[in-house]
Amino acid sequence: MARGVSRHPGLMILVVAVGSVVFGALGTQQEVETDIAEFSADSETSRIFDRVEEDFGGRGGSIQVIVDAGPGGNVLTADGLQAAERIVDVVEETPEVEAALQEDTERSPAIVTYAAPLLGQVEVYDLDVDELTDSFVDAIVDDVLDSGQGDQMGSLLSDDLDERGDGATARGGLVSISLEPGLEQQQAREAGLALVDALEAADFEWISADAFSFEILSEDIEDGMLDDLPILMGVSFALIIVILSFLFRRASDVVLGVGGLVLTILWMQGIAVLLGPGYLELTGPFNQIAIAVPVLLIGLGIDYSVHLNARYQEERRAGAPGADAASTAVRTVGVALLLATITTVIGFLSNLATPLPPIADFGAFAAGGIASAFVVMGLLVPSTRTLLDRRRDRQATAPAAPSGTERQTAAPASGSPVDAVAQLPARAPVLSLVAAALLAALAGWFAVGIDTSFSQDEFIPGDSDAAELLDRQEDLFGGDVSEETFVLVDGDLRDPGVLQAMQQVQEDLASVDDVNTRGDAADVRSPFSVLENLDRQIDAAQQQLSAQLQLFADPEAGAEELPLPTDLTVDDLPDALLEDELEDGEELTGDELGGDVPLDEVDLDALEDRLPSGVTAEDALLSVVPGAELAGELRAGFAEQLEDEGPEGVSDEHLETLADLDPEELDTATLEAHGYPLDELDDSTRDLLDAAGRMGELGWTGDGVADDADVEGLYALTRELLGADLDSVLTEDGGAGLLIVSSQAGEEEAEALAATIRAELEPLTATGAQAVVASEQLLISETLDELTNAQVGAIVISLGAALVLLVVYYAATARRPMLGVVTMIPPILAVPLILGSMRVVGLAFNALTATVASIAVGIGVPYGIHLTNRYLEQRGAGADIAGTIHQTVSNTGAALIGSAVTTASAFGVLGLSNLEPIRQFGIVTSITILYALIAAIVAETSGLVLWDRYHRWRDRRRRGAAPAGTTPPDAAWDGTSELDAPPEPVRPGPVARTQQAPEAAGGQT
Repeated sequence: MARGVSRHPGLMILVVAVGSVVFGALGTQQEVETDIAEFSADSETSRIFDRVEEDFGGRGGSIQVIVDAGPGGNVLTADGLQAAERIVDVVEETPEVEAALQEDTERSPAIVTYAAPLLGQVEVYDLDVDELTDSFVDAIVDDVLDSGQGDQMGSLLSDDLDERGDGATARGGLVSISLEPGLEQQQAREAGLALVDALEAADFEWISADAFSFEILSEDIEDGMLDDLPILMGVSFALIIVILSFLFRRASDVVLGVGGLVLTILWMQGIAVLLGPGYLELTGPFNQIAIAVPVLLIGLGIDYSVHLNARYQEERRAGAPGADAASTAVRTVGVALLLATITTVIGFLSNLATPLPPIADFGAFAAGGIASAFVVMGLLVPSTRTLLDRRRDRQATAPAAPSGTERQTAAPASGSPVDAVAQLPARAPVLSLVAAALLAALAGWFAVGIDTSFSQDEFIPGDSDAAELLDRQEDLFGGDVSEETFVLVDGDLRDPGVLQAMQQVQEDLASVDDVNTRGDAADVRSPFSVLENLDRQIDAAQQQLSAQLQLFADPEAGAEELPLPTDLTVDDLPDALLEDELEDGEELTGDELGGDVPLDEVDLDALEDRLPSGVTAEDALLSVVPGAELAGELRAGFAEQLEDEGPEGVSDEHLETLADLDPEELDTATLEAHGYPLDELDDSTRDLLDAAGRMGELGWTGDGVADDADVEGLYALTRELLGADLDSVLTEDGGAGLLIVSSQAGEEEAEALAATIRAELEPLTATGAQAVVASEQLLISETLDELTNAQVGAIVISLGAALVLLVVYYAATARRPMLGVVTMIPPILAVPLILGSMRVVGLAFNALTATVASIAVGIGVPYGIHLTNRYLEQRGAGADIAGTIHQTVSNTGAALIGSAVTTASAFGVLGLSNLEPIRQFGIVTSITILYALIAAIVAETSGLVLWDRYHRWRDRRRRGAAPAGTTPPDAAWDGTSELDAPPEPVRPGPVARTQQAPEAAGGQT
């Protein structure tokens, strides 16, 4: 690199340019993935999910539309029913959603709404839902809640459902949309986003309707990331420009630094694509924690430009031509930067030890970015300076700079703040080091109890629609309406005993906390529940047909059961019914009208002339008709309608006989025997009635299966009618089944719920079947454990690998392996200090703060390297310990302070993020920088002093100059020991000269 930047600077810039074009082109293909499943480790729970996907074809997902009438509002009104019906229309009219819907059947509708049972009753009136009044709806709601459909409707209403009084109330309701099993996630996302737009365009007046799904949530997270990133990077660049302008005071140096950062980020994005899907397949796509990598590169990458530029300017002031200055900068500072790069890369790559792919990918992306910063800055900055200064070299000669020895041995400035700081390691190194070690040990002990949090919700911007919708979902329905807990059962599910045990388990689950119920039964889907559902649908078809037969046999009695408002008034009548009454007015009479006076004989025009403006004669007349007469007219009209709609060709005798039968006796054979025309039944009802007799023959008792039931035959019959439902919970060979338990445990109670469910599975396991429990919440809980364990491993790996590298390096270059241990003091102290501080301020391990170990190593190790090299340089120049410590702290320490300010400023910008984990990451990193800086300046320099004293004392003992057990005097390094010989003062090696750069820039970095 040194030869390249001095001899062929244009070619080096071309290399950077070509690399930028290549990586930039790759970067345009970058994908972002926010699926929380990407964080799952290779655990039993994740393997269960894989089995569910493989054996049961995936569930395709769903979209929930949350209908909210607002505080004090009620969706069980005419407006609420209209909104529900309009939502169904919007869903069916949105092409992207319609294409993604599962197959819709009457028995398994793709769209299930809280208003469905109510709308079914409305059809009895032969009315349009827009014509309903609230009084009519109240009567219908009460009737439905008292019927067998009440549980179904109640499960789709908000927790504040109040059934007291006339007409129930509920603030919110759900419209559940089932998508095609095995649907591609991208198609599910497109469907969800299209529905969001369609619902926003629709007008529901004062009722709100918002679509919610995992894919919609992921889109909001991605939008939050993409909105955040430009702002964070913009502010970071602005701060860097201000700091560089203050340090360099030359526009070209500022442009070089900022331009190098832009190219570094460009290279990192290209490397991320190259490592990811479609290329090397070593990582996944960009994820929600990788958003911190560009800002991280701004904070860490700018140091490369600062150090190289500072050393270049030092050489220029010493009179070196631009090419020589560039070569020297790369050969000297570049060595320390290379060593810092390697240790920083090791720190980030330690995240590969985690079993959580996004965190491992974060480490890979950051490592690639840091390596890019070394290459880009190492070639771009010195090469560009060489080209820019060629003309100046021909016109003028730079003034000579003071010699290195003169700079290095300058007397300490008495009474200065730097001198005060330098006194600690110089005069009390043991006390300083012991105090730092004790403080770190105490912090490490306290950090053992640090909390761990992990949730997709943490990455949702606090002011976003998704965050507001999640809060509303919690308020209305008590939590995630889509949470499910899976029980995977392996065994012979064709055995009646296994199916009976499954029934027992489902009954027992009804009493388990956090398991949702429908009425008195647990809300569970399983092979048994599908059979039960088929039986329920058969029963419903029989009940419905029996009710119809009774209505047809005695229309007047049936009309009396028509649900009407208790105190019916003319205001309760829909317009269509009013018009019907006026057309048939000759049959409507009232005493208030003067006796039996038919309405059609009343002079309506004359009456209307005497009424107030805006009041019609029809309204005036009907307003004085008693409610009982209005109800009677409605019931009479309904009875006439029933007589007209009765089955053709069935005698009154047969009709009465069929009406007197118990509903379970009704099947197609019985109907045919009494002359009922089967072609008047819809296909679904006919199929269900046909299956009614077959269920009993196969061993279905109505409450379960008989001991000798033909379970395989029951499955075959069920597949004919409910194929998709059964295939989603039972393998084709019957060797494995799935119980899908609707639950609301959340992440905190997931383990407790799983343990309780496992205990309730005893009847199943007693049959020899094997059953395991899994849920996304359990997966998150396992992820938390893996996150904690992985970070312990990452800390050990990153610190251990960096330690080995430094020990080997200093053993090879200075024959002082213990210097590697001393150089590791900053990160070794910073890690426990930051973890303890996190617990003190209430920050938990999450997807980003969990990377603290690699950050501590990436920042602390370079600080240690710079101080160690500067200390060696000063001692090699003949300075005593006091002078060495002062020069090290005042020059390199000041440079590190400048570097810390630059880095902390870049990371501090993360505090402006809308994403909580990003904000926390910025706080943790800024504190880590502070701890690493203090540990380097105070603790490491104390360690260097003790190391120095020990080696001089040992050397004197070898020569017999000091008796055993005595403390060596604090004398200058005389260079007489072969082992303690300092670097040659005439031709200092790269290590010794590495940190001359900062003081050359006036102590700034």
